[in-house]
Amino acid sequence: IRCLEFKFMVPLDHSDPQGTPLFLHAKLVYDHYLPGKPEPKTRSNWKDIVRARKNPDLLLYLCGGPGDDNTLKNPALKKAAMARGYYVLFVDYRGTGRSSAITRVPDRGAEYLAMFRQDNIVRDLEAIRLCLAKELLSKQKPEPELKFSLLGQSFGGWIILTYLSFLPSSLKRVGIHAGLPPLGKSAEAVYRQTFKEVIKRNEDYYKKYPGDVDRVRDIVAKLEENPHKFTPEIYGTTHTVTGRTFLTVGRTLGVEGGGKDIHQLVECMFNDLKSGDKLSDETCKRYLECLGFKLNERPLYGVMHESIYCSGSGASRWAAKRVALEEQGDKFSWIDDNILTKLERYTGELYFSGEMIYPFMLKYSGDALRAFEKVAEELACKRDWPQLYDLEQLGKNAVEARAIVYPDDMYVAGKLSEETVPMV
Repeated sequence: IRCLEFKFMVPLDHSDPQGTPLFLHAKLVYDHYLPGKPEPKTRSNWKDIVRARKNPDLLLYLCGGPGDDNTLKNPALKKAAMARGYYVLFVDYRGTGRSSAITRVPDRGAEYLAMFRQDNIVRDLEAIRLCLAKELLSKQKPEPELKFSLLGQSFGGWIILTYLSFLPSSLKRVGIHAGLPPLGKSAEAVYRQTFKEVIKRNEDYYKKYPGDVDRVRDIVAKLEENPHKFTPEIYGTTHTVTGRTFLTVGRTLGVEGGGKDIHQLVECMFNDLKSGDKLSDETCKRYLECLGFKLNERPLYGVMHESIYCSGSGASRWAAKRVALEEQGDKFSWIDDNILTKLERYTGELYFSGEMIYPFMLKYSGDALRAFEKVAEELACKRDWPQLYDLEQLGKNAVEARAIVYPDDMYVAGKLSEETVPMV
């Protein structure tokens, strides 16, 4: 497998081409070059690599997120794609990886960050497609079309349906893995459904590890009694470990073996706090691995998470927090403030949360993330979001589209994905 790297320049706002520029990093992965000629060794003849076929088939891989760089670590998938004749293109989404990465709060704050959702990601990808078509095909007669095939995972599926909504003629075929987004649903509706699967995972967890009911409560109480005492440096970032941040490790319940990993963390943390007032290096490592959010590495994930559900008017207003506190009962009451007072009156199980973002998570994930608290609040209150999907266009879609949906998916609600199927 061989790789070539590219840099593209696009505007922050595609309606203002001369405005603030962004740079997008991309990789072209290939295993085909002109027969009988030496393998290209420089960027100057990359065009020959793709022109080796009369109708080059470019597969654009779209990773999860929002906020992740687009590096596929599955070599088997790359090889499988190339065995089917694809050249595989990986693009770091705007604001991630090596594409004008967002690492601090921009001067224009929420106004600037609001430009980093899937609608503008699609515009970026379309600009890349047009650029490649011009570079590769403009001299061929008759001039063929260069269309993308898309393969998206999780948030990549959100991007695909936006692409299908507004630029379907640019696409040859699309495939979505565990990322068929809900259509016509508010953020609240999405979290109501997602919490159902999170609750099932918690019920299964406590049935398997009943002794952890009291251990988890003891851990939460001890951490909350000293909310600023446990501040280990983990992988170069100082984290504040509180009872509430500890209970967000439930994101790991959505993967195979995740319950066992959390149980081992509970045992380690319980023993550390029982014997002293310090968390061991091993416990800190397990904590960060179970936490999984990596907000210090991808701030957009925390800041933009709920905005990907806002299509048209309406603010998210921290929908996950509101749904948990208003509808999910005492088991999630820890998400609000004054957790120690709640523990005094509620003596039952405390449920771990799933892939939800709450305001306090930015506060306790290091100084760099703490700086995003204000802008995250502004984005949560923003009402005038552009439409992300064209339901009429999706309803008459003619582009070949396939999707894999997992009914018990804890991250992307399978029931809502199934409701999307007949709408495309």
